[in-house]
Amino acid sequence: MNKLSKKLKIFFMTPEYIFAVLALVFGLASAVLTPQLIGNDENMHFIRSYALTDFEIAHQCTLPKDIKDRGFYAIYAQDKPDYTFNTKPVDENRTIETDCGSASSYNPLLHLPPALGIEVAKVVWPSTGGMILLGRVFSVLAYVVGLFFIIRFAKVGKWLLVIIGLLPVMIHTSGTLTGDVVNNLIVLAFISYIFNLFVLKTVMTKRQLGTLFIFAALLAVTKPSNLPLLLPILFLPKRILPVIVLLNKRIPLFIVRMTFAVLSGLLAISVLFLWMKIQNTSALLDSASARNPMMENPLFFLEILFNTYINPDIIFGGVSYSDWLMRGMAGSFASFKYHLPFSLIFMLLSVFILIGLRRDNAEENLLKGSLRWLTISTLVSLSIVVMVMTYGLYVAWALIFLKGGEQYALGLQGRYFTPLLFLLAPALIYIRRFISVNIAEGIATGVIVFVGMGLSLVYYTIQTVSYIEKLSLLYLG
Repeated sequence: MNKLSKKLKIFFMTPEYIFAVLALVFGLASAVLTPQLIGNDENMHFIRSYALTDFEIAHQCTLPKDIKDRGFYAIYAQDKPDYTFNTKPVDENRTIETDCGSASSYNPLLHLPPALGIEVAKVVWPSTGGMILLGRVFSVLAYVVGLFFIIRFAKVGKWLLVIIGLLPVMIHTSGTLTGDVVNNLIVLAFISYIFNLFVLKTVMTKRQLGTLFIFAALLAVTKPSNLPLLLPILFLPKRILPVIVLLNKRIPLFIVRMTFAVLSGLLAISVLFLWMKIQNTSALLDSASARNPMMENPLFFLEILFNTYINPDIIFGGVSYSDWLMRGMAGSFASFKYHLPFSLIFMLLSVFILIGLRRDNAEENLLKGSLRWLTISTLVSLSIVVMVMTYGLYVAWALIFLKGGEQYALGLQGRYFTPLLFLLAPALIYIRRFISVNIAEGIATGVIVFVGMGLSLVYYTIQTVSYIEKLSLLYLG
């Protein structure tokens, strides 16, 4: 009995263990239970993942007709989409030249986990149903393993990483075919690594500097809007910066900082433009080519921000758009077909703030002398990313797609911001100087996180089963 108690104590005191158990159980359950190809643009991500197994990376590709027919159904039309588990073997000899869909612009790295799952399925379970399922399973495994090690090596905000990683929307996303799993892992890993640099007490090594540059390149693999996350490099603590002597003169530390930031930015931009060149695309230039009222009146952007994030009169999906975005950060599922109730969103937000304000002397001592600038730089980075995303989605949807028919950033989704919640960790640690929560040492924190996140995931799973039943009745009707 004492041995069991000891193991339970270790479990509840180890953030990555709690994450791994809950994420693996509910992630796999979600992968199996969620109707196939009902996730956000999952049909396009299925096409992209399959194409990569044949080393097809362009917008135009050669696919088996069975794959094209399954992937290009009218999910947003009035026709009944095919969410079933199709067991018919794919005829790979019957191929067709086709457009590889909207997800073909994604860097191949983002679809590596589902592509590996599909490659295995082509051998052991060569039906579209088997490919989609194994692609989802590999995505869940990549998510669990990746975030497990991010949490393990994080020196700041471990428990907040667990909460973010276990938000139902993150678990739902991990159980679908998408490029967002790798995107979220890269973003969270980069932010965590920046935090780790700020707690260093000695000069950073060449290996640590090289790792920073590698992360900058990986960040460019995700989305262009994530590049402002490089901003905190400009505020790295003096104590970790190496002494550089040029022509017998010591280079000022602010120039060293600037050099690291510029090199990181240039590397990221180079990777981004190299991929754009390979894809023969100009996604970054689309916004400049569209007729944009913000170019004529820059203050109009303030109105867009207000309408998108505050104005209660902007209604979408039966609720205010700001409410819809907030729900999407924690729990909107199956291409917005169902979502968590506001009461559960409030509970998750409360757990996030409670743990963020939890007194942790060890964590606070690590950031002594660095916390202020880390807080400022991360909040500024978050603000810039939000504005870049808002501007980009407003241009892409309201101006280009809808020809200026909307006065807010239609197309923006709450899940885009979910991994960025980790940028709030330094601000919450800073607020502890004025308001803090004392939680008993030992297993208390782990129990709160396990119960709170576990209950939300149980509710999400029940919602999914209920949705399956409604979907069946709808089709039978």
